[in-house]
Amino acid sequence: MSKALIAAVFAAAAVLASSATAQEAAAPAPAPAAENWAALLEADARAVHRLISDHHPGPHDRFNPEFRAVLDSGLALALERSKTATSKAHYWWALRQYVASFDDGHTALMGTERLQGFPLWWPGFYTYETNGRHMVAIRGTETAPPNGAVLAECDGRDAETLARENVGRFRGLWFLTSQRAGFADQIFRAPENPYVVRPNRCTFVVDGARTTYDLSWSRFDEAAIAAVRDQLEALPKRGHDPIGLRPIDGGWWITASAFPSDPAEADGKALTALIAEVKAKSAELRKAGRIVFDLRGNNGGSSHWSREIAQAIWGEAYVDAVFSPLTSKSYVEWRVSSDTIAHLEQVADRFASVDKDMEQWARSAAKGMREAQARGEPLWRQPSAKTSGLLGKSRKPGRSPVAGKVYLLTDSGCGSACLDAADLWLALGAVQVGQETFADSQYMEIRDVPLPSGYGVFRVPTKVYRDRPRGPNQSLKPRHPYEGNMADTKALEAWIASLP
Repeated sequence: MSKALIAAVFAAAAVLASSATAQEAAAPAPAPAAENWAALLEADARAVHRLISDHHPGPHDRFNPEFRAVLDSGLALALERSKTATSKAHYWWALRQYVASFDDGHTALMGTERLQGFPLWWPGFYTYETNGRHMVAIRGTETAPPNGAVLAECDGRDAETLARENVGRFRGLWFLTSQRAGFADQIFRAPENPYVVRPNRCTFVVDGARTTYDLSWSRFDEAAIAAVRDQLEALPKRGHDPIGLRPIDGGWWITASAFPSDPAEADGKALTALIAEVKAKSAELRKAGRIVFDLRGNNGGSSHWSREIAQAIWGEAYVDAVFSPLTSKSYVEWRVSSDTIAHLEQVADRFASVDKDMEQWARSAAKGMREAQARGEPLWRQPSAKTSGLLGKSRKPGRSPVAGKVYLLTDSGCGSACLDAADLWLALGAVQVGQETFADSQYMEIRDVPLPSGYGVFRVPTKVYRDRPRGPNQSLKPRHPYEGNMADTKALEAWIASLP
């Protein structure tokens, strides 16, 4: 099977599920005091509906008239399930399916520490998806299908239908390669979910021959993990090197494995130092034979970091001319909301001592929304400006100041601001290598809001991009795909150096 897509398991999970996945897979703790799960599901489902109705641009998006129907039908299903919810699993998976129905990585649900996780079950093996096929990759018993066996069907459901019904409807974005690679293993390594019928009889194909297996499910506990530990450790992992700049043979390697929203975080401080070093070495970088931008491990955050790095190398005038908001058709509309205004004022405060442009952008947006709120308008169009973050390609003004080849190394977890960085650096002439990225919708600028139950945190977008050159939920595919271990930096460095 493709090692690159096995590695995607460790990348894509971080985008949609975030910390929820870790909570779901954790060993279950002793049961807490009895909860009224029906009431908690109803309260949290209504809270999700209210947060979207009050703070998300979707309900007022004239270009997405189906949004309101998805919002209301998802609530109706969750409320219907609340009538029979008697467990934490009923609560959680009903809520997950509601959020997944939006097919938007920015509209997300995360579990808190109170969730405590769910037990996993398996039939002695599990599969990963690669190139549209579900292949056995982890095998714990001699009676299981052999590694490399391809799933044909289970109980009358073909492999893709099974994956979509048992996993995809609780994850969303199932049309994305990275999403399926990240979660399709949960067909046979399944969290406890009362809305899923686990397969009992499955047919696999090996060397053209079909063999049917009767499945016997048991807990995927510490003993089961120990039995397959060597196989798990042999799987390629997702790379995540420290942020920084270092010389390589014939050029420079720039690692930007995170784009935090808070510059006071450790990664924010590291990026601030990186940008200063890139500015100091800009002449050397421009003359180098090769520059590699390494985005492995980057799940998004704030897009201003990538523009700062680009301006430090190519120069502000060149970057603005190639990818300038002033010449773009793109623009942003914000959902007018008191909570979002307060959020932007907090962003301004965080960047006040670090980046005056970001501070000014946030304060200007907050001011514009306050004025729109006074007029009773649900959406406010932000005027294009140098610091607006609206990026659109225009004609290049002559030759690039960078003499050498520029490569953009991506993995399948690259989403949100990581994709903004890719859009920018590709427009500046970079060649994408590595893995196909994740994708994002046109809804952006998320806020995390705790749900009433205390078991979940809801992530709600607050603005919408218009006329972005990259379409909604469109991933970026590398010109040179990498089939090796994405965590092996030395091997990647040698491979990139060998590219024609």
